[in-house]
Amino acid sequence: MISINLTGVFLGIKHLIPFLTKAGDKSNFGSSIINLSSVAGLVGSQLDPLYSMTKGGITTFTKSMAIYFGKKKYPIRINQVHPGIIETDMGSQVAEARLKQNPSMTLKDSYSAGISQTPLGRLGTAEEVAKTILFLSSDDSSFMTGSSLVVDGGLTAQ
Repeated sequence: MISINLTGVFLGIKHLIPFLTKAGDKSNFGSSIINLSSVAGLVGSQLDPLYSMTKGGITTFTKSMAIYFGKKKYPIRINQVHPGIIETDMGSQVAEARLKQNPSMTLKDSYSAGISQTPLGRLGTAEEVAKTILFLSSDDSSFMTGSSLVVDGGLTAQ
């Protein structure tokens, strides 16, 4: 998990900087990096502390890189997205992890518990996360760097 979530993000950015700088020089607002973190990187997860540690690392790394790129005058903006519980395979894994901690629960109960955590009363969709990423990659977010957009149905607002 550390290799994928932390080392992978670090190495990806490290090796893409020359290409993103070159592309950013040709654009009015520079290149854009969007890191995918998680609400577990903001508030912690009782289901998987290691996952929270890695996503929290992405959170602070993104902010640090925004400062670094800005100070070095690199034409690169870097932001992040923090999805909540999303209707994906990962969302299913959250429901299964909740079952392991609460063996008396049914799978339906576990999904209901996830839904009840979100003020909007439903799980998010991959399309909703993708649209947020699309916004951050567009010129509409040209004055954003080091920012976090939370796509969680209000989960972390509580």
